Amino acid sequence: MVADVSREIDWGNARANDGGSLSAPLQGDWNASFVDALGHRMRETRGGVWGEVMLISDAITVEGVDPDSAEALRAFLESTVAAANADVGRRKQANAEAEAAERAEVAEQAAARDALTDKFRSFGDK
Repeated sequence: MVADVSREIDWGNARANDGGSLSAPLQGDWNASFVDALGHRMRETRGGVWGEVMLISDAITVEGVDPDSAEALRAFLESTVAAANADVGRRKQANAEAEAAERAEVAEQAAARDALTDKFRSFGDK
């Protein structure tokens, strides 16, 4: 079973910065999945009312936030985090399956090697 790898936006520690940017920290660890999900979502979301969305030091940072876009931006970010959580879950599951297959292959090779060793050693008994 794969451990829970979900992340959430820590809205309680979000901060609006000078110049109209937002910084919202994340809880958890899945940066590559977030960046991939963000890339897909940014292509799907045209004409948004905010600027560049970045993941910097385990926090989502959004440039050029329009005060009237808070709800739309929240929905965008939450759906991006949800997509990243789903992706990282798939990645962890695929990695776990690959590791299990590798362990099984190593065990199979060891069993074949041991059987061959036993075969050759049995020649000494004759």
